[in-house]
Parts: sequence; structure tokens; C-alpha cells
Amino acid sequence: MYKIAKPVFLKVVTPLHAGSGQDLGIVDLPIQRERHTNFPKIESSSIKGCIRESFEDLEKENKLEKYGVDDIISLVFGPESGDVHASSIAFTDARILLFPVKSVKGVYAYITSPKVLERFKKDLEISKTLDGIKKHFFDKKRKLKKLTVSNREKLCISEKVILEEYAFEVEFSEDTKGFAEWLSALLGIEEIKDKLVILPDDVFGDFVNLSTEVITRIKINPETGTVEGSALFTEEYLPSETVMYFLCMASPIFLKKDKKEKILKELMKNEKFSEEKFVMNFFEENLPKIIQIGGNATIGKGISELKVWKTEGDKQ
Repeated sequence: MYKIAKPVFLKVVTPLHAGSGQDLGIVDLPIQRERHTNFPKIESSSIKGCIRESFEDLEKENKLEKYGVDDIISLVFGPESGDVHASSIAFTDARILLFPVKSVKGVYAYITSPKVLERFKKDLEISKTLDGIKKHFFDKKRKLKKLTVSNREKLCISEKVILEEYAFEVEFSEDTKGFAEWLSALLGIEEIKDKLVILPDDVFGDFVNLSTEVITRIKINPETGTVEGSALFTEEYLPSETVMYFLCMASPIFLKKDKKEKILKELMKNEKFSEEKFVMNFFEENLPKIIQIGGNATIGKGISELKVWKTEGDKQ
């Protein structure tokens, strides 16, 4: 049973293609989406695989020497093959939090919706990190309202925000401003505080379905250097600046007692942490700030920034 959970934020730096396979629709290679909302997502298996690979690179560079054992990656992430023991760390699917949309004023805006924020709140409750911000926005007396902006002067023209070719009459909200400022400081993304727009759920759904990037690519014949037959295909990408989040969860280490005691004695030295706390600390201390997720790494796609939620009681 996983005993500790922490939110991890993911900001897309270069367009990200976490593919769902081939499709017979308009786009040949669409991105992964939730079945019931059609909102973009990144499968937890993709998240775990990319993070594990980044940790294996650290092991190759001998940056994990202080832990004193060679197989700590398998101990935390589970063995590559076989069923000797389970992983001590788990990840949820990455969910959408903020989606960038072209704006007539301010170049682009970050859109979200009441449904997205409600799910964000519930995930914070699961990870027991809600208390830190409850006093600001998520208590029962104050709810973030739809069709509000965090900064009228930076986004609006005559009380309207114009996103793509659509104009929305919006209000300024102190609650939305406060939420945007809190999130901006938490993630270290300055633009959020002046660019946040809360739209109705159905409108938000339309934007995340219709305003993703679709790139047409071709396949070149290596012998002739020309296009191979009718080898045109289209790929869908999450645009740069998209902000998502997922939960990282840690459990005690799964090993037989005699073997576990020997390994933990070596790993934890004189530390007084619980096993799950050791696993979470290991993850936080060694998680790279930037990793590559999804396909097309060779053409620079999928570079993403990661940031773990920090609380006052966290080990620094």
C-alpha cells in the first residue's frame, strides 16, 4: 500500500507527442486522451518509463554512489523483468491543469476550467497537500468562478478576452488573481499570474480538442532522397507552455524480511526515516529538472520541466 503521495508538475518546453497509436480520424497519430472527457493526458506508464530511464542515466554516471548498492533502481522502480518484487514507487496519469491558447492581447493566455480545478483539488486531498492552500482558494465558502481573468489590463479588450477567433465577456476576480499568483510562485512561471482565464468546462474541452498542434511530416526514401510514395502523415502535439501534473506515491520496500534488513541497513545508514520516506526522498533528491517524454526525441520534441511540490516539513 502506498503511504506517501506528492504532486509533481510538468511544464511542456517543446511540443510533446505522447501518442495513442494510429487513428482513422483527421490526425493519423493523435495524442493520448481521457476516455470520458477527451482532455489530453499522459499515461502513467509513459511517465514512469521516462523517469526510470533518467535515473538509470544517473546510475551510469555514478551519481548514486552514496547509496552503496548497485541495484537501487530496481529496488525503487521494480525489476526490469520477472516478478521478484514490486516497485516501491508509483505514478498516476498526468492530468491537464493549464492549456495555452493564442490571445489577441498578451500573445497567449493560460486557460483552465472549474472541472479541472475541482479534480486538482481532489488530487491535492489524496496527497494531503491541500491544507497549505485551503485558506487561499479551495475552502467551501469560496469557489473559483468561470469566465474570470486574473488580470484585466493584460488580457482584455473592452471587458472581453479574445482567444483564437472567439471573444468571451469576462470579469476580473480577486480569487482568480490570488490563485494565479499562488500557482505562479509555486511553479516559478511568471506569466501565469497575468494570463489565467477560467472558462466553462465545455468551452475548455473544445480548446484542448481543437487547439493542439498538428504537424504534417513526410517520409524520405534514403536511396532516392525524395518523398517515399504518398508518405505524408500528421502528428498531434501538446503545445509548449502546457502545464500538467501527476502524483508520485511511495510505499515500504517490497522484499523478504531478511534480505530487506541487510539492504536497508546499508542504504539508510543512520537515517531515521521510514522506508516510504526514504523512497520518496530518493526520488526527490535525484529527479532531474528536465527530461524528455513521448516520441520524436531526435527532433527535439517532448522536453519537459518537472517540479515536485514542496512543503515546510520536507527535507531540504
